[in-house]
Amino acid sequence: MASYVVSFSAFGWTPFNPKDGWSLLDHDGKLSPAPSDDLIIPPWKGWKEGEEQRGFSVRKYRTKTTSDGSELRFNYNHLLGRSYPNRFEISSRNNSQSARGFVDRAGQIVIPPKYERVGYFSNGYVPVREEKGKPWLILDENGKIAYSLPDDISPANGCRISKDRRLPVKRGDPGDKLERNAVDGWYDLEQKQFHPLGPYTVVDGFSEGLCRFNSVGPMVYGYADKDGQIVIPKQFDYASDFNSGLALVKLQQQFGYIDHSGKFVLKLPEEFLDVDEFHEDLAAVAAKDANGEIHWGFIDRTGKIVIEPQFWVADKKLLLSNRPRFSEGLAHVAVGDEIHHKYGFINKAGQWIIKPQFRDAQDFNRGEAFVRLGESGFDKVDWNKHNGMFVSRENLFKYFVVEHGLLGLSRSTLHEQLGKPDHSYLESDVYTLYSNGCGNAYKAVEIDFDGDKAAKYRYVRFEGHGDWIDKIGAEKSD
Repeated sequence: MASYVVSFSAFGWTPFNPKDGWSLLDHDGKLSPAPSDDLIIPPWKGWKEGEEQRGFSVRKYRTKTTSDGSELRFNYNHLLGRSYPNRFEISSRNNSQSARGFVDRAGQIVIPPKYERVGYFSNGYVPVREEKGKPWLILDENGKIAYSLPDDISPANGCRISKDRRLPVKRGDPGDKLERNAVDGWYDLEQKQFHPLGPYTVVDGFSEGLCRFNSVGPMVYGYADKDGQIVIPKQFDYASDFNSGLALVKLQQQFGYIDHSGKFVLKLPEEFLDVDEFHEDLAAVAAKDANGEIHWGFIDRTGKIVIEPQFWVADKKLLLSNRPRFSEGLAHVAVGDEIHHKYGFINKAGQWIIKPQFRDAQDFNRGEAFVRLGESGFDKVDWNKHNGMFVSRENLFKYFVVEHGLLGLSRSTLHEQLGKPDHSYLESDVYTLYSNGCGNAYKAVEIDFDGDKAAKYRYVRFEGHGDWIDKIGAEKSD
């Protein structure tokens, strides 16, 4: 018998036969299948599809062999969120030589793969370098050289060209791999002028004419203008981009919003444990309720709470990771607890417009939002069938073990449900978890057996070569 989820909204309901994956939701609450990678990037003539195991995930790619025997390869980017770039980076390999270039949306080469390094396309331009020791070039979307950088200037990692043709860069000895003496700043492509920022590090590109920088050592943030002049001195423990004339900052454990001069327009109570930028004139805040539980709520531009804190906080230790925000008049929020919680959408009055029913949800964009169906907590879809690695937060594994009564089961039954463990020794099975919040510190659940029955489990963490470092959670036995 087929199972169905009913999508409630202010406009009625729509039955939908769910698969445990991402779907699209419109403002009326109607669900439709989410576009696959193949819909976002249609098949390319002459290219073959493939996939491979890379660490904790499966990576899809496309390949094509050219007339000279070189292999062209395109690796899919993470396209959830409906990204529609005009150019896709490809690599070319012939024997041991590798180079990079770009194709268009039809898979036709528009920038031949002859560059040792390439940057990101932004506002129609991309930085490239033919080989080490040669200057960086700025190409347009057709591969024509639009600008060139001096020999001692290279683009800052991850930074992009702004609309007014300025690029965050580093200036220093090109042969210095560690860039010990490099100076951060911006390069004006039109005026061919470098604007140094002194002993500071560029954080990102410009927002409303200002760019964040931080000091070397302890992360203390400030803002500089497009000429490299420091407008707001470094002083903040946290700083965001400017949005609608304001930037969110944190100073001495207190959040607030500053204007372009660095003046505080609004200081918030220290009781707010986390705060977001304003989106559609409302900002999410995390605060404790009367029972000491942390929940999300919303404030207006005067700092007044307009929607009381009442919505579930996914990770109370890392609040920055999942702030809710308004988009197209709606915000995705959840109610429940770590084991059982559901996402829905509220309006600016705090009223449910689409009732909580989803396992996960994202912002609305152009009339649609990605939502994930299925139950919260552990689900076998989250289990990587290729190598038995659990892809989620460690606490969800704990709830799965307890909630589903795995303690006391036989080892063979456990293997049927969880798959083959990463490795087993003596009376223990070890399953590795991948924590999205800390990709460099792998974590694991170690299950011990009493005879053939699962008796207890513990959390352990290991780094590098698999050395156990510490226990994360208390042991649990039956």
